[in-house]
Amino acid sequence: MKQNILFEDVQSENENIKWIGNRLYLQFNKSDPNKIFLYLRDTLIKSVDLSDRVAKRLLVVDAVELGATKSRLADALGISRQTIHNYTETNKHFGPEGLIHNYSPSVSKSRRKQRQTHVKQRGVGNKARQIEQMHREQREKLPTQMDLIFGKKIPDLPLEEHPFGEEYDWKSTRYAGIFAYLITLITQNQWLHLIMGYFGNKYKIFMVFIFMAARNVRSIEQLKNLRRREAGVILGIKRLPARLKAREWLHDVCRMEMSMPLLTDFFRYQLRVGIVGIWLWFTDGHFLPYTGKAKVHSGYNTQRRMPLPGRTNLVTCDSSGRVVDFDIQEGKGDLRGYIVSLNRKWRDELPSAPVMVFDREGYGAAFFFALIDDQVPFVTWEKHIDKQKLEDLEADRFGEEFDFNNKRYRVFEGEKTFTHTLENGRSHKFTLRRIYIWNITSDRRTCALTGVSAKQMSARDCARAILNRWGASENTFKHLADKHPLHYQPGFSFVESEKQEIANPELKEKRDLLTRIKRRLAKLYKKSFIIMLTQR
Repeated sequence: MKQNILFEDVQSENENIKWIGNRLYLQFNKSDPNKIFLYLRDTLIKSVDLSDRVAKRLLVVDAVELGATKSRLADALGISRQTIHNYTETNKHFGPEGLIHNYSPSVSKSRRKQRQTHVKQRGVGNKARQIEQMHREQREKLPTQMDLIFGKKIPDLPLEEHPFGEEYDWKSTRYAGIFAYLITLITQNQWLHLIMGYFGNKYKIFMVFIFMAARNVRSIEQLKNLRRREAGVILGIKRLPARLKAREWLHDVCRMEMSMPLLTDFFRYQLRVGIVGIWLWFTDGHFLPYTGKAKVHSGYNTQRRMPLPGRTNLVTCDSSGRVVDFDIQEGKGDLRGYIVSLNRKWRDELPSAPVMVFDREGYGAAFFFALIDDQVPFVTWEKHIDKQKLEDLEADRFGEEFDFNNKRYRVFEGEKTFTHTLENGRSHKFTLRRIYIWNITSDRRTCALTGVSAKQMSARDCARAILNRWGASENTFKHLADKHPLHYQPGFSFVESEKQEIANPELKEKRDLLTRIKRRLAKLYKKSFIIMLTQR
């Protein structure tokens, strides 16, 4: 009976033996270098001819399954560690058939003999049905991982309706950059699972919207200028729809009226998995052109500096500019009510209330008292500041210094007391922390107010939070506006009008002139009537 030999002793005693871990070793034949034997505890497992590539691959897979160390096995066979990994993964997903058919296009006689030798190890059955079964099993497993978050299960769609269910050879495409969007949405945000859970096979219109956003296609009408088959392969929907078909998909989805539950589930998932931050939330309102059918409300466009009929998009972002939640409201919008409702909406999903950061529109004793009463921490700008008193403050009082956005700042902390009248008529006083901010670079001073305790945020942290508001919420929406035309409404279709008559411009001028003359005559009649009364 042979005695088991340690790995260190084998290397010095027999050069034809290579230990590969877990009491496994390979023994080479001096007379025939291609001949190799695999032993486990001195028991012969199999003999292999290394000139047979398939047999070599099967040897590697068997050795790894028996516990061989991949690095030692690679050194013994003179192959790379990555090659062993490729063999094991191929066997894992495709079985021995994947190892047998992984050949170059060569059709030499030796390859034919190798195929004939290993033909019995090939898988049998219809490969299309096997792939279909694989897709079905993947769809059944996916909801078990995500239902705890979304509460939605992907319907059992036919294989031809499933995204990326079509097989095709490798090919070049001008739209490959869209994968950067798809990979992030599908893997990190589980976006496709969410969309299919609500809309089933109507998910395709959302893939079209991703394509439009990535390629800066600014209207459905522009889809006619694209390579529809090439774009469809990238999106996994076979073919990009034409203009009329895209509108049909859009209207089918709109009739389901699922936008609000969809957004709520998406934002909830972001909070639960940590995609968005939960420390600082920046809220601001942005003008949107009016598109509804109800009474037109008056909004205000800060870019044009004039009142316009429109709506307000109240957007909440984290400190990195990622959108946490938003709400589109008629008219000017209720920023204060939105912030309060936002905290109540996500309170159960968060370990603690995030710090709400907003501008001077939310300034007011009643609103501050409501936030404190609801235990919502906040930071905002102070309104109605006496600039002269700020300038008279001694420079020595601004003790703490820091740099932010390539500018130097100095801050110190004070207090400000507010009086709020309750519903029963009583007056209630409360005190907020006042943060004095001095921009040394531009030599400007201002103040911020905060309802956050000093233990939670220092004066410098509060100053950074309010100074970061412009970089977080404002720029995010401005980049979005540059990317997509907010005045464009994809649900509207252009049709030929039944009334094609054009008003004669000269006739319009005559009518205006007639209106002015009548107005002038009416004034003269009134004036002459007054004169007649005074003469009597």
